[in-house]
Amino acid sequence: MNTLSWYSSLSERIRQPKLTFLSTLFLALTLCFSEWLLRQYYAVGSAEHIGYSVIYGLIIGFIITYASSKFVALTYVVFFSIAYTMQYSNLAYFGYWMSPMDIWLLLEKSAEVLVDGVAMIGHLSVSIVLILLVCAAFTLCFKMRQQSKQKSRALSVFGLILLLFYPVKMMLDRDFDLGRLPKLQHTAVKTSLYTASRFFAHILPDEILGLSAVKPALHPAPASLNEGLSDNIIFVMGESLSSDYMGVFGYDQPTTPWLTEQKKEGLGLIKQGFSGGLFTDISVPYLFNMIEKPNARQQIERGTANLFRLAKLHGYQTHFLSAQMRSGLALTSKIGKQWVDDYADSSSITGDEYQPVDDSQLLDWLSKIDANKKNFIVLHQNGSHEPYAIRSPLSSKVFGTSNLLEEYLNSVHYTDSILKAINSRLETLPGKWTLLFTSDHGQHVSKTAGGKGNFKYSSNYDVPIFIKSNVPQVRDLAGARFDQCPKVFQVQLSAFVAEVLGYSNDFTSCQSGYISGKRLTGDSGYMKLTRLPDTDEYQSKILYR
Repeated sequence: MNTLSWYSSLSERIRQPKLTFLSTLFLALTLCFSEWLLRQYYAVGSAEHIGYSVIYGLIIGFIITYASSKFVALTYVVFFSIAYTMQYSNLAYFGYWMSPMDIWLLLEKSAEVLVDGVAMIGHLSVSIVLILLVCAAFTLCFKMRQQSKQKSRALSVFGLILLLFYPVKMMLDRDFDLGRLPKLQHTAVKTSLYTASRFFAHILPDEILGLSAVKPALHPAPASLNEGLSDNIIFVMGESLSSDYMGVFGYDQPTTPWLTEQKKEGLGLIKQGFSGGLFTDISVPYLFNMIEKPNARQQIERGTANLFRLAKLHGYQTHFLSAQMRSGLALTSKIGKQWVDDYADSSSITGDEYQPVDDSQLLDWLSKIDANKKNFIVLHQNGSHEPYAIRSPLSSKVFGTSNLLEEYLNSVHYTDSILKAINSRLETLPGKWTLLFTSDHGQHVSKTAGGKGNFKYSSNYDVPIFIKSNVPQVRDLAGARFDQCPKVFQVQLSAFVAEVLGYSNDFTSCQSGYISGKRLTGDSGYMKLTRLPDTDEYQSKILYR
């Protein structure tokens, strides 16, 4: 009996270390295999030395299993479980790793992200399974630490140093660039450490304290010249529509039949342009406040060049009508809502701040406006915002429904039909009218991934510009301002609208301009574009201060 007890005890002591090591090995292999499978399934490219994930996984697993501090072990489990959840979801949804600023935007717009994420569950299903597998592997390691009799204080110290090294280094050296823009070829482990470090070292304190390394920009109000060139100015504000996917600009699918017809018949000015920012909350405030470059918060707050304010000063009734859900319209505080006479969003129809309405609702709102008065009307679309599948009705799904690209093209085609209907309405109006259309930013879309928010793809900031009017003076002015421009900067369009409203134009040159990244201040990075001499090409440079 004693011999059996001794043998059983010995077997248990041998078995337990094996199990703890196997759990660590399982974690390491899970991190490597899951990332490889995720990259293959969503076709986002391979990682440099993905096998290093096994080494990283073993280090993390040993810290979780053998560190004497339970706090350190639990911190690792929670940190990496959250990090992998965020990074895998972002990679599957957008096709790139989440940046430090993306983490802040996730916290800032959590309701919108949740609504969009629920609608995209089908597309994210593989990533969700892999996230659950990774989280289970971390949890298993933490449970197996109870079986480990030998705990190491040195591993606890090493674990803390590993987590704190990069945040401390980034706080001491603000020019340290690592983690600012995650590299797709880096593994998820490396990306998680770099990204989280920059978030806690810079993004979080800078956003909370309102700090900025970018020099403030402020432009005076334009001078008043006349009472306006057009009685009704209708500005259709598109959403997530890249000119790179529009047939009128050469895309190989007929996504914009009406605009293509307008171009062939010479009806209106049709140009490609650059958005003012990579996100709606940057580009739309920039557009309606005539912002030339990043960190013009003072100009936005003062409203000196706000288009709604300028319109009211010249006797226009102002309207901002949005088909988007109210919970995602924090931008209204920055576009000059105090100078908007008539405001409506989707909740005006649904009674639910989380429920958008179809873009056809914009036509209903437009038909109720008294066209015998002077009106400055902004019609804000859902357009091609993610999730793409819900942006076009079944009757308009002309390109199929089997992948993200097809659904995105359907949304582009539907926007074209909405513009056609708005134009038909305007042609019945009395008096002088002017129609303008652009998009807040673009998208980069493939069959397996789609999204916005980085400078890697020009489609993220290439946008359409369309101007049509029954006023000869407005048509001539549009030609004078834009015919010589290969592409139009957003601030040029803002200044043109101000001219139609009866003000001077200080932004007539398309030789250079700016596109802000993910913040109004430009602290997350902004791009300067400069036209190359004697060409239609632009040279780009990303700046941070």
